[in-house]
Amino acid sequence: MSMSKYLLLLAVLVVPGTAVAQDVSDEMSCSEAIAHYERYRQINTIVNGQVLPIDQGTPIRQADMLNCDGDQSSRFETMVKTRDDPQCVIAAYCG
Repeated sequence: MSMSKYLLLLAVLVVPGTAVAQDVSDEMSCSEAIAHYERYRQINTIVNGQVLPIDQGTPIRQADMLNCDGDQSSRFETMVKTRDDPQCVIAAYCG
């Protein structure tokens, strides 16, 4: 494969992922953030001016199946700030 074809292929593979990675929860509604997390199992949010990836937990719409060894007090929620909710719950996990 020539170098130019290789670079073109690389650009096609990298650019779509980059666009998704730049989406931040702060620019989404809570329902959009939930859907984004369900699809990609990751979302970016802004914390102290920095974009940080969030990837902890089972998507919230599937979290009712999450069993924390029978102890629901060890169940925690993953929250991000969105346009319409400063504490949008997108996931749950056992801690």
